[in-house]
Amino acid sequence: MRFTACVPCCVPVCPLRLANDVALWLSQVNTVFAADAVARISGVPGVAAVTAGPGVTNTVTAIKNAQMAQSPVVLLGGAAATLLKGKGSLQDIDQMAVLSPIVKYAVACTTVREIVPALRKAFQEAASGVPGGCDSVITSTLLAAVSLLLSVFSVE
Repeated sequence: MRFTACVPCCVPVCPLRLANDVALWLSQVNTVFAADAVARISGVPGVAAVTAGPGVTNTVTAIKNAQMAQSPVVLLGGAAATLLKGKGSLQDIDQMAVLSPIVKYAVACTTVREIVPALRKAFQEAASGVPGGCDSVITSTLLAAVSLLLSVFSVE
């Protein structure tokens, strides 16, 4: 089961054909709490996707809770569009500085080619050793590119 906050940034995740396995929440923090609950029950990393900037910072309590409970959670955090980086956008918060101290593994993807290896590593880290939270920051530009490629090539 995967969880996402009901926000525009997460819309590109929908074409990934996870619709039957995605639960929508209205709050970013509750999205991570739900992923944490599933992880505790199943032992499989829970997944939460949230919007950029304040959406990611709103998850701090829940992701720290998952870390303290040794619960494997992977947080997919949005980030400001590549063109807006460093231009004062509301979503342009240094999310890595906020989350790195409280997760086992944190990575920011800057190219489409980095997404799959980063996610593999995040899931591996979340479940290995002492389980805990991991964060993967993916810009809305990259999510849109992946969505476009999937639709063009009809990948299901």
